[in-house]
Amino acid sequence: MGSNARNVRKRANRHYEAGLILGDLRRQMRIPSSEGGAPIAVVEGRNDLATLDELGIRGIILTIGDGRPLPETAERMMAAAIESSSLDPTVILLMDWDRTGGRLQRKLNLLLDGSGVFVDNSIRAALITLLTPETRTIESIQGWPDLIRGMSQEDSEMVD
Repeated sequence: MGSNARNVRKRANRHYEAGLILGDLRRQMRIPSSEGGAPIAVVEGRNDLATLDELGIRGIILTIGDGRPLPETAERMMAAAIESSSLDPTVILLMDWDRTGGRLQRKLNLLLDGSGVFVDNSIRAALITLLTPETRTIESIQGWPDLIRGMSQEDSEMVD
């Protein structure tokens, strides 16, 4: 097998793993309040929100690109997380992994620190590892065949 074929296979495997992670996120976002409630997710803008919707990731998903100051947005996140979860209020931050997204991720982490809300950065960290260099944005991951295959695998594991 040539090096190009190996690289294509490695990339497909990374995209598949990212799909498994996103499939798990989709499952988490569906947890009913009777079972402790779902986390809320936060993305940068409407295009990111539309991408998550196309991937079937739905629930309480807030955007920060609505013109409000970040401290006000952080307060909205805390309130939504506490309202949506009876056990462990969780905010999943999914900023893009470009310079602006990294800056927003850091600022939001600081604003939410000590709020009583668990901030989950693990999904973004995994996506950075698995999807760089092909992309640095949430909105650009829709329609990737290996990613969709991974999400489908996660769905089939939910049924078992």
